[in-house]
Amino acid sequence: MSKIPTNKEMDVQLALGTLSPMQLFLKMLSMQQEDLIKTHDWDDERTPKITTEWSSGKPYENNEIHVEISSSVVFVFNSKEEFVGTYNYKE
Repeated sequence: MSKIPTNKEMDVQLALGTLSPMQLFLKMLSMQQEDLIKTHDWDDERTPKITTEWSSGKPYENNEIHVEISSSVVFVFNSKEEFVGTYNYKE
C-alpha cells in the first residue's frame, strides 16, 4: 500500500485533482462535519481502520485494501487504490 500523504500533500493533490479514489475517500471522511454526523446518515469515522491482510496475517485477495468505517461497512480498493466495492454486514 502506498504511504498515506500528509494533510498538506492531500490538500495540494485535492487542488490538482490527482488524488486516487481511495485518498479522495479518506480526505472526504476526514472532512465530516459534526452536524451532518449527528443526523446518523453516516458513521462518525474520520480515522477508519485500514488493512491489507486478514487477522491471520494472510494478505487479502488481489492485494486489496480494506477501509473499515464501522463494524458493518467496509470499503474495498484494489492495489492501485481504485474503488472495487463494499462489504455490508447486518449487525
